[in-house]
Amino acid sequence: MSMGDLGAELYELVGLALPISINCILNVTMATVDLMFVGHLNNAHMLAACALANVYFTLVTFPLNGYLTALDTRLGQAYGRKDFKNYGDNMQTAVYSVNVGMIGLVVALVYSEQVFLFFGQNPEVSRLAGDFVHRLISGLWPYCMCMVIMKYLNAQKLNTFVAFFNFISNLLNIFFNWLLVHHWGMGIVGSPYATSLSRWGQFLLNAAYLWWMRDHLRKTWPEWNLS
Repeated sequence: MSMGDLGAELYELVGLALPISINCILNVTMATVDLMFVGHLNNAHMLAACALANVYFTLVTFPLNGYLTALDTRLGQAYGRKDFKNYGDNMQTAVYSVNVGMIGLVVALVYSEQVFLFFGQNPEVSRLAGDFVHRLISGLWPYCMCMVIMKYLNAQKLNTFVAFFNFISNLLNIFFNWLLVHHWGMGIVGSPYATSLSRWGQFLLNAAYLWWMRDHLRKTWPEWNLS
């Protein structure tokens, strides 16, 4: 391989990997923002609860990341051989299965306080963290759907806007945390609502992008049937 070929390959690889890497970073920065704003409340129990709740939410939803990693392979193979019907079928299966799988995730999130107490966490921290997790549930569906949309667009090399929307959602999270936690005086209660609102904003941006690109995506779009 010549240096020119190597440079071209590297340029294409970086162009594909950079938005994905940015997405991975931005996916965890919402929890960091939550911690920063709750930390300004100067309450050690609240700060510990915020950290514990976000770690638990990430832990519970992490298997979904592993499951959707398989979708990367299937979508990439289907797109590479131009089997667009199979591409859409895989996307449809992912959406259906993720929605079913979310039932188990919700159950695990609902019983978060009991899990914390079982593992010997401070009762007050467990209560606060459990309440925090319960309020994050309202943002679970858009969070999961954004992950599926990201996979759907990544294989078609349409991931730049996905990273941009993720960045915008993080800015929204900063604004909503400021508004709810401090300006409106909701305290720790406002932080998970801020994160959930930001995830809904991210989903709506991605949905609007799919609609805007509907003609380009028509060949890979699922048929949405059970046959």
